[in-house]
Amino acid sequence: MSSRTLTIPVSGECSSLAHNLASLVPALLMLAITLQVTAQPIYVANPDSGGGGDDANPGTLDAPVATIEQAWALSRTDEDRGTILLHAGDSWDGSGGVFSNQRHNSVGSFTLASYGDPALGRPLIGGGISATHLQDTTIRGIQFAGGVSLVRNTQRVVIEDSAFGSGVTLESGASYDMHDITLRGNDISGFSVNGIYATGLTGLTIEGNTIWRDDEPTMWGHGLYIQASVGDVRIVGNHIIRPNHIGIRANGGGQIHDNIVLLAPIGIEVGVPRGVEPSLEPITADVRGNIVMHAAEDTGRGSGYTLGDAGHIVFSHNFAAFLERRALDIEDIAWESQRIDILGLSIHEAPGPSDLALNHPAAQWLGPVVSDHPNPLTILDYDREMGGEGTWESFIHAVRAGATGYDAPAIREWIGAHYSLAMLLGDMNGDGFADSADIAPFVLALVDPTLYTASFSIDPQGVGDINADTSFDTRDVSALVVLLVGGGSALPVPEPGSFTLLGLASACLLRRASR
Repeated sequence: MSSRTLTIPVSGECSSLAHNLASLVPALLMLAITLQVTAQPIYVANPDSGGGGDDANPGTLDAPVATIEQAWALSRTDEDRGTILLHAGDSWDGSGGVFSNQRHNSVGSFTLASYGDPALGRPLIGGGISATHLQDTTIRGIQFAGGVSLVRNTQRVVIEDSAFGSGVTLESGASYDMHDITLRGNDISGFSVNGIYATGLTGLTIEGNTIWRDDEPTMWGHGLYIQASVGDVRIVGNHIIRPNHIGIRANGGGQIHDNIVLLAPIGIEVGVPRGVEPSLEPITADVRGNIVMHAAEDTGRGSGYTLGDAGHIVFSHNFAAFLERRALDIEDIAWESQRIDILGLSIHEAPGPSDLALNHPAAQWLGPVVSDHPNPLTILDYDREMGGEGTWESFIHAVRAGATGYDAPAIREWIGAHYSLAMLLGDMNGDGFADSADIAPFVLALVDPTLYTASFSIDPQGVGDINADTSFDTRDVSALVVLLVGGGSALPVPEPGSFTLLGLASACLLRRASR
């Protein structure tokens, strides 16, 4: 088989351009090789582990350095090497000079993480993290014997899948700008006062953390203490077990969803508490799907939820059981425009309507109370059903290990099945959630209840009577809007007009005709 070569003549300016590009190829290849080398992470292995760590090494995977101090020095010297990786299972005494009150000198981001076999466990640093002006930083998969203290102009920091032997403090003053801090999937224990304390920042996400103590509560400090000066707060899917006083104290409101608080003198407090100066502006809060059980014994408190001074609080489908005192307490308020929408609190052993503050002038009670089950099961019964030993140690171990089925939605489903709780208000399609997918079934139930029941096998009265006036009708539309929108508005939701309902009904009928 013969081959032919196609030659394209190049002349003039094109020839000169081609020649110049060809001459640049060696330089571009060298630049690419250089970037590949300098962009490598800095690897650290303790010599005692047999990982070959030596501070005379360049810090590559095959030739790691031995100490965190040396890795930190290399990273600060070469701003292109913005990642330090610690060998899994190794340990180092002290803090290793990491984040010693100076931000990283790199113009880019910085990452501290681990490498090697995860079965060896997280790398252990003997100290904690104390830093000012920390920016664009990720800490992942590290165990610290101490805690975290981030202050002043700390910005865009993510700490995840790590463990701390003390609490986390996030603190900024009026002359500084701290924002966008995320704490996700961490194990925080051994704190003497607060598990997480935050003040003076904007943009705080606390998600999927396990915050727990071994010893008895001291009544000083909380699991989460988020001051009213913290804005744009998300507290979602955390486990708080045996805090000193309050499990979650969110004075500035925010989104507080699907958290589990156990063995706390007070479960969850939202808004500014009694005796404290109110915030400069009314706050909003959306408190949904949380579980508070097993109040700490002999504390003299044992309350479930406390709602303080705020602009607008949506309190929806939370659960409380095995408390020494009241399940829900609404404190004195200062804001004349305050409104609290209570869309369902399921409780066991209810103290009585007066203790639930159902007649509070700011409260709009939009859901039923379920109480007094003849055979109450505890969270330890749940642990036993999941294959555990039915002890607090077993439950905490499963939570810390990330065992399947120990999150709030799964436990809430078990609670609902056992206690035969009323179906989730607003869950018109029966998928376990009250969301936008329920709007069309809601309209169908209004327009054609018979077809709705045949389609979903659900009694529309049980899930659709959201305003709890014993009737499912157009007056429930406003309550549905509150339920779906949440705490985004502090203004009352008006009753829907006839044209609005006509539009919703037409959409529903068109949906039926298209099937």
